[in-house]
Amino acid sequence: MKKKVLVIASHHDDEVFGCSGAILKHKLNGDEINIIFTADGFTSRKHTNKKENSRHNELKKVNKILNFKSIHHLDFLDNQMDNFSNLEITLEIEKIFNQIRPNIIYTHHPNDLNIDHRKTSEAVLTVLRTKNLTNIEKILFFEIVSSSHQFYDKHNQFSPNYFVDISKFINLKLKLCKIYNRELDKFKGPRSLEAIKSLAIFRGSQVNVKYAEAFEVFRVIT
Repeated sequence: MKKKVLVIASHHDDEVFGCSGAILKHKLNGDEINIIFTADGFTSRKHTNKKENSRHNELKKVNKILNFKSIHHLDFLDNQMDNFSNLEITLEIEKIFNQIRPNIIYTHHPNDLNIDHRKTSEAVLTVLRTKNLTNIEKILFFEIVSSSHQFYDKHNQFSPNYFVDISKFINLKLKLCKIYNRELDKFKGPRSLEAIKSLAIFRGSQVNVKYAEAFEVFRVIT
């Protein structure tokens, strides 16, 4: 049976870095894939009009590969989502959630260095708290290189316990990363293509596959 997948990410590029391998696997399985972007991704940067156009052009290229069923932009201010109440963010996510009624959810880890990532995760979990969860099979937190591992809370750091074999999709994931080339680092940066590939190798080695993406389970219902 086809599944309804909902990715809730703060910024354009988070979906690619965090779970594009898993998305490609869902696509191969014929699942319906939807996405919400909570922050606009450009207002904290210089030359915002140029950045806005570039972001949307990049997303169009990404979508030609990932083929989302629906794309939703909430447009909260970039890197300023802490200026909005959890209620404001939750209500906007909830409207879309009620339309889609997903079976599988991917979102940010709640203990992430980026404030937008944390606020997004908090709002998603608030939405889920109020819902009849019988249709939801999985709620998974993805990792974002250079961000998920930098928040200092030794008791609540990203700790993966769910792995997706992306060996068939690693080259396509790297191609998607290149579309967001302004977000990439030169080697040896954490967002260099070499580091992204190395992380996939490391995660794969943890479960004896060639390349993997890692997630932390919030809830799985079987």
